[in-house]
Amino acid sequence: MATSHLVDKSITKHSANRLPEVYTIIQAHSKTSNIRYLINDLPYHITPHTDVYSGLLRQPPDEAPRAVVIKVWRLSESSDQRKEFCSRCTHTTVAASIHPNIAHPLNIISSRLPALVLPRYEEDLLSHLHNLDETSLPNRLAITINMMAYVADALHFLHSRTPPIIHGGIHCSNILIYKADGSNTPIPVLTDIGLGDLPYPRDLTMFNSNENLKLLRWMAPELLFGQLDFDSEAMVKPSSPTTHSDIYSFGMTFLEALTGCHPFVEHRNIFTVVLKINNGARPSKPAIFSSDSLPPVASIFDDVWLFLRSCWVDDPLHRPTANISSRCIAELSVRAATPQLDI
Repeated sequence: MATSHLVDKSITKHSANRLPEVYTIIQAHSKTSNIRYLINDLPYHITPHTDVYSGLLRQPPDEAPRAVVIKVWRLSESSDQRKEFCSRCTHTTVAASIHPNIAHPLNIISSRLPALVLPRYEEDLLSHLHNLDETSLPNRLAITINMMAYVADALHFLHSRTPPIIHGGIHCSNILIYKADGSNTPIPVLTDIGLGDLPYPRDLTMFNSNENLKLLRWMAPELLFGQLDFDSEAMVKPSSPTTHSDIYSFGMTFLEALTGCHPFVEHRNIFTVVLKINNGARPSKPAIFSSDSLPPVASIFDDVWLFLRSCWVDDPLHRPTANISSRCIAELSVRAATPQLDI
């Protein structure tokens, strides 16, 4: 899984205190989860809710062990709440695993510290696109839009379930890249499905970490400040993630993929960003969208920018659905891949 190896030291100590329990869980479930062993004693990645470990998966004797990640949730609640947590986690991950552009969990471990066993992906979408630096602008544009078309289709699949599955935290770090056996074609997969809408226990510590704060850049304003009822002009308290807030985050993620920078990159202070969002500000049009390029490229950039702006409108109900977004980006992908753009 392509995630940062930088670890918040205050959280690492907390995670280290849980290490014996993590080992106990892994050992207790080693036969059903096929986990051979953890590669390192400490998690290589930390989030406000999880510790992520590297591991190896048992394979047939003639095959090398498979590299995996074990994502362990930190919680201590009543058994009923733990069961609800595990049930929701199981529902969202299993339902989501049907789609080819959604990361498929290899195993789900249900215990006091529930865990997911996932394939290890070597890079995320932004890292993959960064390696295309020598690619011409038209081809890079075509590749990026094509990648986002796959992601939009995956999001449409999630939102079309009954009930809809809400991602709740879309950004480029949650879009990982794999190559199918015998193929060099990179395929994007959406990860951490539904985790933004899981019933996290009330005593689960939300660390004031840089990672937790920086995600506010992708978050819809109704999740940050509450939602204005456009009929009564009354403010409703902040809501849980919805299909509409997913679309807002998807638009920010699309912008991130095209520019290689996080939203509101011109503002380093996250609290400045939050204040601007509260005042109705949205990302400025990047220079790449205004570059002197071939007419077909300029036309596509114009249409992409119009789509992104539609994802960020204040009224969530006026944002495009995932179905409309998927069709729109698929059309843009076809246009971007036409031979006239090859130079």
